[in-house]
Order: sequence, then C-alpha cells, then structure tokens
Amino acid sequence: MTPASSPARHVEPVSIFFDDLDALGMVYHGRYVTLVDHAMTSCFATFGMTLGHEDINVLIREVTIGFEQPITAIGTVDCAIWVKSVGKTSATFGFRFQTGEVVHAKGHRVVVKIGAESGRPEPWTDATRQLFVDRLNAPEPQPAAG
Repeated sequence: MTPASSPARHVEPVSIFFDDLDALGMVYHGRYVTLVDHAMTSCFATFGMTLGHEDINVLIREVTIGFEQPITAIGTVDCAIWVKSVGKTSATFGFRFQTGEVVHAKGHRVVVKIGAESGRPEPWTDATRQLFVDRLNAPEPQPAAG
C-alpha cells in the first residue's frame, strides 16, 4: 500500500433524520456505519462511479469509529472523506463527521474491490487508482484552530 501524500479530500453533506436518533436524542452509534456508507456512495457518484461501474463492487473489510461529540439534532453534518492508502485490490479511507468546528466522530473504512462475476479480489482500474491519488489522497484534515 502507498501512503497518502497530496492535499485532496472530499466533503459530503449527510442528512440526519429523526429515526437516526436514539432515546437520548443523539445519533445512535450503530447508525454511523450507514451514514459513512451514504457519504461514500454520494462521493463516488460525484466522480461518476455509480452502480454498474466496475470499481464500485467492493466489500467492507473493516470499519473503525471513534466518538468525540454526539450529534444531537436532525439536519446536515459534513463528512470529510480522504484516501489514507491504496493497495492492489484494497483502499483505506479516512472519514470525519463534523459540524462547524465540532468533530463528532472519525475513523477509517477498508474496502476490497471484488469482481462482479468471480466474487474474488481484483485490482483497481488505472482510472480509479488515479482518481484516488489525484482527488482523495490526503492526510486527515485538521479542524481550524479556535
């Protein structure tokens, strides 16, 4: 895997609905995986990678999330997405949920590209690898000091 180096990332607004909240009025911890999935799906669609694209067939190998400040209202939060590393058949994406200067949660998600017919790991296309490097490859974005 190659480490991230260039300063690029994508910020995707994610909608928080009433049914995302738990009995305490904050986003239920289990919903964050779904919210990351929504943000990643929208991010890839922005780059023309929708269902049917050969590099959108991925399996999730790992997701880690650290919680910092709860999301306590319906509305929109930003999900910053960047590539931490890219392997032959896998990629590690960092993500961070944030409202203004408040960081709610951050973590990473490892995906493995698989062949639609074979169900086996397959290499990323050159175009997708280049997209990861040019448009999403970045260190974790830091919140503005305040």
